[in-house]
This record gives sequence, structure tokens and C-alpha cells, in this order.
Amino acid sequence: GFPMPKGCYYKGYPTGNRREVFVVFEGKNGLRKDTTYQMVFNGIVREDNEPPIPNVVVANAQLLEIFPMDDVTSRPYEAIERGTVSLTTEPKSPTRTIAGAEDPQ
Repeated sequence: GFPMPKGCYYKGYPTGNRREVFVVFEGKNGLRKDTTYQMVFNGIVREDNEPPIPNVVVANAQLLEIFPMDDVTSRPYEAIERGTVSLTTEPKSPTRTIAGAEDPQ
């Protein structure tokens, strides 16, 4: 199974369009070699742009990067490997009010 994390935290940026999520493990209790793990992130897509502005959150667009690291204290920028995350399907568009349309309720 997934190893028990020592803790987790995230770092936000002033622009608000990027966050870094950190999951920290005790020494010798991290991710194992040749093992597949799954992490689930629940998010909200706040995008429903009108043409000509394209939506950025679409199928196969890279949305997340994962960088497993050995020691974030002594080597904070040294990644062991890099993984990318993308959606396999288009996200569902939110229901929105269209000017002139009747309220279905």
C-alpha cells in the first residue's frame, strides 16, 4: 500500500494560478522502486471561456507535474524523476445562465 506520510503542506504563489503540494515521508519510508502508486487530487475547473479565448483545461493537456525527491532539506531542487498528469476526457462544462434563455426551474 501507500506509505504513511510524515506530513503534507502546500505552497501558494501571489499570482494564485499555481500551487506546490508536498507529501513528506520519514527516512527510509518513502515510495518504493518498481511500484505503482495512485494519488487523487480533487479540483474544480473554473473555466468556461467564450470564443476566441480557448479553454486551457482540455483532454491531453498537461495539468500537473510530479517530482519525487530524495531529501527536500539537503537537496531541495534535485528530483529523482518527473511525471506528468493530464485528463483523458474533456471536463464537463458548468451550467451557466445564457442571456435571454428561460430559467428551467
